[in-house]
Amino acid sequence: MHTDITVPTGQNWVVLDTTASETPTESAATVVTTIGAVVAEATTFDAHNLDEITGASALAPKNLCLVHDGSTGGELLSGGRPVLALLHSEIGTDGHSFNDTTQQVQISFVRPNATNDDLEAVPVADIEDAVIHYAYVRRIDFDSLPEAAFLTGTFTDQSAAGSSVTLDNAVDNQVGNVTQEGKNILWEVDDNFRFAFRDSTDSTDIWAVKPAAAGDEVEMNVSLLDINNSNPVDISQGLSVDTTDQAINIGTTAGQIDSGGDPDTIRANIARGYDEARTISWT
Repeated sequence: MHTDITVPTGQNWVVLDTTASETPTESAATVVTTIGAVVAEATTFDAHNLDEITGASALAPKNLCLVHDGSTGGELLSGGRPVLALLHSEIGTDGHSFNDTTQQVQISFVRPNATNDDLEAVPVADIEDAVIHYAYVRRIDFDSLPEAAFLTGTFTDQSAAGSSVTLDNAVDNQVGNVTQEGKNILWEVDDNFRFAFRDSTDSTDIWAVKPAAAGDEVEMNVSLLDINNSNPVDISQGLSVDTTDQAINIGTTAGQIDSGGDPDTIRANIARGYDEARTISWT
């Protein structure tokens, strides 16, 4: 706002004049999702207030205004600290237009405190009778940003301030196919830790990769394993089946299938299966 505003004698706040073009031209945005001039409702209007809309820190509330010397454009100081201001509205109704009667707006001058961890009122003697310009926070639509905003350091993506960038958030946000082009995807898991897909019902591992110094493992706990492959499955070190009950080993001894069960029982079962197959075949 380039209109000269004179701070009244004996005050460290200014009620802004609409007819003199001192007030924001947008409507009041008293909540953080509304388009307009970001303003907090004053606890007591036409008096100094420290009312804030919480921002990134105690030193950066959302209704904070920059203040400059109206003549030189330079910074104003109070006790060696920069003079700032808070924008306050007479009423708290969101979206109202400012006027000079029942919906007035003011700025209260503030500065960082001595420990630089909060804002405090500027002493009256440091600001009374000063001629100032101020700049307020204006919230606009993303597609209304001027092109120059993208070329300066003042344009930032605030999404990370409200949420952490984690794999969990990325997965929750993902819809549809995930594409990968021209790059390897490498997961490195330290020994004695695992990378696993879990059952949400009982938290058991459905499939897990378990690196270990003594030998890496892949473990599955499923009721059905369906392998559809046009080529034979190559298991280089043999295959053991039903190891907790009656083991059947395939290829653990080169070119041999054997079982941990009673040989006579195995032969009888094979013969019975042959007879049944032959009967069904001839029938």
